[in-house]
Amino acid sequence: RRRSISCLGYRSNVDDDTTAKGIIRDRNNRENLRMSVVGASSPPSIDTITKVVTTTTRRSNDNANKKKSSSLSSDAAMWHKRRRREMLEKYGNAIRPLETDSGSYKIGIPLLVLTNLTLLGLSIAAKHMSYLQLFALSVFPGSICSLWQLQILHDNLHGTLWSKKRKRILQEDKQKNSSFYKPLSNVLSSIRTKKMKKKSSNTTNNSSKLRDRTLFWGSMPSVFGYYLYLKFGHLTHHKNLGDSQSSSLKELFDSDQSNFEDGDVLFVAHRMNLEGEIGPTIPLSKDKSITMSISKSGFKAWEQTRMIRNGLLFWSSFLFERFMLVLNDSFIVTTTGRNLFFPNKPLSFHRTCARYARAATAVKFLLWKFAGGYKSLLFLFLSETLWSLPPNPACAMF
Repeated sequence: RRRSISCLGYRSNVDDDTTAKGIIRDRNNRENLRMSVVGASSPPSIDTITKVVTTTTRRSNDNANKKKSSSLSSDAAMWHKRRRREMLEKYGNAIRPLETDSGSYKIGIPLLVLTNLTLLGLSIAAKHMSYLQLFALSVFPGSICSLWQLQILHDNLHGTLWSKKRKRILQEDKQKNSSFYKPLSNVLSSIRTKKMKKKSSNTTNNSSKLRDRTLFWGSMPSVFGYYLYLKFGHLTHHKNLGDSQSSSLKELFDSDQSNFEDGDVLFVAHRMNLEGEIGPTIPLSKDKSITMSISKSGFKAWEQTRMIRNGLLFWSSFLFERFMLVLNDSFIVTTTGRNLFFPNKPLSFHRTCARYARAATAVKFLLWKFAGGYKSLLFLFLSETLWSLPPNPACAMF
């Protein structure tokens, strides 16, 4: 009976990236198989052994894939991590207080309000402008204000906009108040500790809500805005920068994760030769679908040394894609509650997209109806895109 076990050659395909829990589970499965065989009155069937082997192998591979997708960073991201570690070793005393205590809200919030009010005021005034005046004001100050909007919301996303001292002050107050309970029994001390943990958790949640609301409402007025990219694509860009698997448009559009694998891929495809297949694939019916990429189609038409031609192609593909995104948000996402460019993403993603699209569309409708008509939206459209196009130096960011 033991000889029959050794002849089976049972072995689990556990690779180097399998987690410790997966390894322990595999060992337990092997031990259970051995005990069931030794203790059985007859040798196990091939179906039983195959089922155990298949289940164990599948669990091992799933664990490995989950760890790869959640913990591994690209080579470029690891370089930045090492560089940050070196900077902290050299200038830690100057850098750490900026990360833990400071916030740019005293400058950033007034500047964000001024920026958005400027965009709003100029979009209202656009009704009385000629097209030449409208274009000139879209270049300056319109595109500068739109870029400021992006950068301030970027700081908000990274947690450097709002002050971090408020949480520390709350914790210090709790420690001062806790001295009142020192003479009491251990039971009251335990209750106090639980309350403090709950309040600390509430403080963290309130900070997160404040950042989310700042990102949501601070992204308006705009025709498409930066909310979708900052909410779902920017932080993962820092992790997956330069990863060839994350730079595929097909992978990004077909993904079933809430966050984009690398949100910057959506923009750089207009001027960069990305690896992998294109996307998105939009279902037209049960049996029909269409796969397209405006950015990739424009980039394929580029020719070496023909700078003006390539620049015009960049302009046309970028502006046309942004126009299609505006239509998608204003009509499809607003009415259906789903972003059809990302059919496999979870319901929470679509709900978030729909909530923002409906709020932004309401603002655009009010501008259209009661302010400057289509010129208001044209001003916002140009302000949002012109800084991303050559010869504006800021276009190098995307």
